[in-house]
Amino acid sequence: MGVVCQSTMLNFMSYPTSNWHTLMFSNMEACVMAVALSALLHYLIPDVEPRKPPPRIEKDAARIRHESLLSGTVATIIFVVFQICDLSDSLSALMAGILILFPMHYRGAVISSIWRVVGVVLACLYILVVQLIIYDFSNHMILMMPLIGLGLAFSARLHVMEKVGAGVGFASITTIGIMFGQNLHPYQDLVFSDLYRITSVTVSLVVTLTLVFLMHRLLNCFAATRFVVSD
Repeated sequence: MGVVCQSTMLNFMSYPTSNWHTLMFSNMEACVMAVALSALLHYLIPDVEPRKPPPRIEKDAARIRHESLLSGTVATIIFVVFQICDLSDSLSALMAGILILFPMHYRGAVISSIWRVVGVVLACLYILVVQLIIYDFSNHMILMMPLIGLGLAFSARLHVMEKVGAGVGFASITTIGIMFGQNLHPYQDLVFSDLYRITSVTVSLVVTLTLVFLMHRLLNCFAATRFVVSD
C-alpha cells in the first residue's frame, strides 16, 4: 500500500492545481480514521477465534530478485506514463495498475487483474442501478446513504468470504467508495464517470499486464533472476 500511496500522491503533487499540504494531511487523516474505526469495531465485534497467520512462502534468491525487479520496474513505468500523458483524471486506472502488482509475479498479476475487472464492473453496474433509482435526487443524502451502505456491506461480505486480499470484493469496495465519495456531486449523475472508470481501468490493466509479461520474459532469460515455481 505504500507504493500505491507514493505513486498517487507524487502524481497529483506534480500538478500545479494540486495543494500538496491538502493531499498529505487528507491522507494522514484518512489513515487515522481507518485505524480508529477498525479498532472500535474490533472491540465491539471481536473475532470468535484467534486469527491464524497465512503460511509462509519459501523463495530462493533468484525469485526474490525477479519479483523485486519486475514489480519495481513496472510500477515506475506506470508512474512515468501517467506523468507524460497528463492523466490527472484517471486515479482509478493508476491504482488498478499498481494493485495488480501485489502478487509480484506474472501469474498472480493475471489472476489479480481478472478479480479487479470483475469487482469494478459489478460495482459500476450497482452504481448505475442506484443512479436509475435515485434519478435526479442524488443531492439528498438521506436517500443515498442506505443504498451506499448496502453496496458497501455486500462488497465487504464478499471480500471477507474470498480471503484473497485484493480480490473482487476489495475492488468493489474501492470503486463504490471513490465513485460516491469523489465523483458524486449535487445535481450531477454518475453515468459518464461510471463508464469512464470501466474503460480506463480495463485499458490500464491490459497495458500493465503487457509490461509484466515482457519483464517476466526478459528476467527469465538470466539465471540470476529466473522465476521457477517448484511443485
